[in-house]
Amino acid sequence: MKAGFVNDQRLIESTIRSFKEYKPYGFSQVKVKLMQRQFPKSLIEQALADFFTPEDEYAVAQHLLEKLQGRVRGETEQAIKQKLIQRLQSHGFRSQVLFKALKGEVWDE
Repeated sequence: MKAGFVNDQRLIESTIRSFKEYKPYGFSQVKVKLMQRQFPKSLIEQALADFFTPEDEYAVAQHLLEKLQGRVRGETEQAIKQKLIQRLQSHGFRSQVLFKALKGEVWDE
């Protein structure tokens, strides 16, 4: 049985909103989670383009970095930075977003 097209779209949008608010997932991780739920790929890609913009991902990355500050330990500042990069990558953040968030730059694209 195939689920309804409109209902799939709404469920994908709702899931993306939930991930943005409650889960520290980057773009790639959100996409994987949606694909695991077996939504149509075309609906996932459109919903991500509409509801999980790079600006949204940047905000999630900043929030995660705030949580990680003080928790990540290392002998040097470079070691700490490398661990933060690894944590953000493991959560599926795109490199462009990840490095801007680490630098504390304002998102302007």
